[in-house]
Amino acid sequence: MSYKFSTGSLRQGDIYYEDDRLGASTYIDFGQDTITLRPSGTATLYAEDGAVGIGTDTPTANLSISGSDSANLLEVRSDSNVDIISVSGSGKVGFGTTAPAVAWKDFDFSGPVAITDGNLFFDNDKGLRWGDSSVLLEGDGATEQLIIKANSTTYFFLDGDASPGKIGLGTTSPGSNLQTSGSVGFNVTSFATNTTLNETHHVAVADCNGGSVTLTLPVATTAMAGRQYIIKRADSGGSGGGNSLTIGRNGKTIDGAGSDLGSIENGTSHTLICVGSSGWIIVDKYVGI
Repeated sequence: MSYKFSTGSLRQGDIYYEDDRLGASTYIDFGQDTITLRPSGTATLYAEDGAVGIGTDTPTANLSISGSDSANLLEVRSDSNVDIISVSGSGKVGFGTTAPAVAWKDFDFSGPVAITDGNLFFDNDKGLRWGDSSVLLEGDGATEQLIIKANSTTYFFLDGDASPGKIGLGTTSPGSNLQTSGSVGFNVTSFATNTTLNETHHVAVADCNGGSVTLTLPVATTAMAGRQYIIKRADSGGSGGGNSLTIGRNGKTIDGAGSDLGSIENGTSHTLICVGSSGWIIVDKYVGI
């Protein structure tokens, strides 16, 4: 090894701390286009063209950090007491904690995490909040529940502990699989021409003033069982000029009969429910005056 005094450079070789006689040597290891810092014989900082390793001399990325499962591989702090980010060797990431308890995909927060410009933040063990006082998603951390709130008012509650699960609208104590503490609204559609009903319809109002109208039910299937339609004739002009309303069965049965419901008078309504692939049943009928 030679030393060039004019530039303070070495041509080849390593640099040792000569007074380090106890334990492994402390030195800078110069290799072929590599530099390794070895404070106690072990590679701590390694650099090569395009890659740096910390705790490893075989980096697999631009920056590779290697250590034991019990060690915190990375810590970012604002001061000596407050830990901002901690990445452990067991694949856990902590925010505000040096001892994260969950895997990186779950994260471990010791306090709320906020995205202020988006008005979004995680409130420790309380779910996902939107805004200063409104709660978007909330869980109690102990039970299988999901709560959607706005300004402390519950709008949606899912109880996963129940079997089968229960859903409450405006209530956190549903007594049935689906319970609402307020009013319920359904789609109402008016028809003046022949139409086949589909999944977007619920209350169908037929106006036969301009001519006879046939409202055809969708083809009944097993998956459709329980679907309900309320069909009412309400003409805009008196008796409808002698025209009629027909409810078409679409190849299935209505109350076990293989025929359509015809000659429905003005003011009369039928409530039909699908019972599966066989067809439909009438659960209610109102005869208009």
